[in-house]
Amino acid sequence: MMSNPNPVGVFDSGVGGIGTLSALRRELPQEDFLYFGDTLHAPYGTKPREEVMACVTRVMTHLLANHVKAVVIACNTATAVAAKELRETYDLPILGMEPALKPAHALRHGGSILVLATPMTLRLEKFQQLYARYGEGAIPLPCPGLMELVEQEANEQARRYLLELLHPYDLRTVDAVVLGCTHYVFLRPLLREILPEGLIVYTEDKDGNREEETCDGKNELQIPLAVLVNESSASASEIFAGAVQDYGIGTIVGTTTYGKGVVQSIRQLSDGSAVKLTVANYYTPNGNNINKIGIKPDVEAALDTSLLNKDKDEITHEEDNQLQEAIKVVTSSEKKDTEAD
Repeated sequence: MMSNPNPVGVFDSGVGGIGTLSALRRELPQEDFLYFGDTLHAPYGTKPREEVMACVTRVMTHLLANHVKAVVIACNTATAVAAKELRETYDLPILGMEPALKPAHALRHGGSILVLATPMTLRLEKFQQLYARYGEGAIPLPCPGLMELVEQEANEQARRYLLELLHPYDLRTVDAVVLGCTHYVFLRPLLREILPEGLIVYTEDKDGNREEETCDGKNELQIPLAVLVNESSASASEIFAGAVQDYGIGTIVGTTTYGKGVVQSIRQLSDGSAVKLTVANYYTPNGNNINKIGIKPDVEAALDTSLLNKDKDEITHEEDNQLQEAIKVVTSSEKKDTEAD
């Protein structure tokens, strides 16, 4: 391209393609680039195919009027909708994007691959062909509205979106996460917060200031685990139970916990009295605020009513039906592990 001084055109439906532009500038420092961010018509990923094609055609008209010598479509949706037709229509190099499912497939070691993309990208034939070849273990996750949060730099809303999106999955078994939209590249710092191995709990105050408690994972329990809880389980015990449940490393047995998900601080007053103030909320690793909600057990087991009037020291292990349920869960897990071996 060096013999032609004209710029290379790069476009996206907004700011997402800026990451692609930065990579191009690093690789081709001798080239000039013209970037078009079509924020007026963003997002492309939730629009009908015909509307996306009309948007792309308008952008191409603008780029060609500025005498670009090549075009990079820095948008997965626009590539899937328009790249083939553009190459047939225009006599210049046109490069597109596609979700990085092929390299993710190469990295897979028996776990799953989460593919985050716009609904349009996942529906179109181009992705379906890619999925047919490299989709073993892949789970497509349409993300309507996520691109808009990136455009708005709404990081906290994006974090909560991702936490809710990823909540159903055991992240310890995920080998790769594919960011199938150029906007999603800007979410990598948030994903690193969501996917760490050792996040136990985090607190967040009214100003959004966040503090995390983590575990180094050096003493990971390698045996079946059951955690007994009831309506009196609160605060630290809920934090532990929430982390165990979110990471899927044990089974919560009993009844729904108390639901104390707030951080409180005692402030001394000048007359010698004091007030207790709520200063922050607790969140489990997956971003769940349990305050006044509690943690719902995986296995419901209420204490037998015949034992309610007994002193806790008088209840034997054999008659404690909650304990027996937890033992049953652990024994069942051990049996499954033995059969798997």
